[in-house]
Amino acid sequence: MSTDCFSKHDGDLMRGFGKGRLGFWLVLWMAVLSGCMSGAGSARTDGRWWETGLSPAYPRSTYLTASGFGSSVNRAKDDALKNLSSALRAKVQSRTVLLRNRTNDSLSVRSEERLSVRTDEVLRNVFYPKVKFSSRQNGYYALAVLNRQKEAMALMSEVNHLRLQVLTLREQMSGVSDPIRKIRFLRKMVRLGLDARQKDAERAALGGGSMLVTSELEQDRSELQHLMNQSLTYSLQLGGDQDADRVLAGDLMKSLSQKGFRQVPQGGGMEFRGTIRSRVLSPEPGSPYLILSFHADLSVVNPASGQVIWSDQDAGRVRGLDPSQARRLMEIRLRRRLIRPAVLRIENYLFHPGKSSSNG
Repeated sequence: MSTDCFSKHDGDLMRGFGKGRLGFWLVLWMAVLSGCMSGAGSARTDGRWWETGLSPAYPRSTYLTASGFGSSVNRAKDDALKNLSSALRAKVQSRTVLLRNRTNDSLSVRSEERLSVRTDEVLRNVFYPKVKFSSRQNGYYALAVLNRQKEAMALMSEVNHLRLQVLTLREQMSGVSDPIRKIRFLRKMVRLGLDARQKDAERAALGGGSMLVTSELEQDRSELQHLMNQSLTYSLQLGGDQDADRVLAGDLMKSLSQKGFRQVPQGGGMEFRGTIRSRVLSPEPGSPYLILSFHADLSVVNPASGQVIWSDQDAGRVRGLDPSQARRLMEIRLRRRLIRPAVLRIENYLFHPGKSSSNG
């Protein structure tokens, strides 16, 4: 047995006991228990970190840890980071409550609620104190470690900065009466609030505290929903042949509802006026395709002022094996050249005035 397990004090005890066999074995037993066994126990505790993802050097009360495996050191670290991210994501999601879905005439404020972990931002303070090569697995293990308190404090600073921006916008909005301008303010506030809530959820998961960004965000979302229900309305005035209702109305209603607009029979905040006229021509000699000739126009008007916000037209011919196929090709073309530009123009006109132009 190695003499490293014995101290000078143990030697003194041996001399005190003399050369008696009982004294020798008593001192040996004490040395093994106090020195060698405690060291071996520590090695066993820390020696399986690659399997457990835990290390007594980094207690769970202070650190979040995870292990990973890969064919190289960098791949092992990447895998450990991914596992650490998954652990934090589970903690974040356990602290969030899904918002109620609003249907029918109640507008759904469409904002993606992705309360996940962004490893490129949130886990920037991760370090890797342990790396081990396994000859049996022919690869590397790595231990990823994140200081909970340090990261939580950094996130708290970011949350406070975002909340200050929201407060500044709220003060600027206080004297505004125009509902469209209020909607612009509230959209910015909700976006900042969602970002703040994301970081706040991560902070709470790391630090163990409760979430702070809840009521103020929901108040802003509720006010935005109310204003959009009241102000973002549109009506349709369409003419021409039967394709006008099916093509223009159908695609417009779908696109506008996705942007938060609500259709009303008349008197909407925006009025879409358009026509489609088309006719089928005889196929060219020797060609199996018939020809569909069409002319379409679409404009967006502010009924209150009569201002034409956007207008455009398209005309041409498409070919198909039958009238149904030709009309589908016409619909695809008009969707790309008229409907999408019209909806984008309205969105910029209302919410991003700096992007607006005279004709889409």
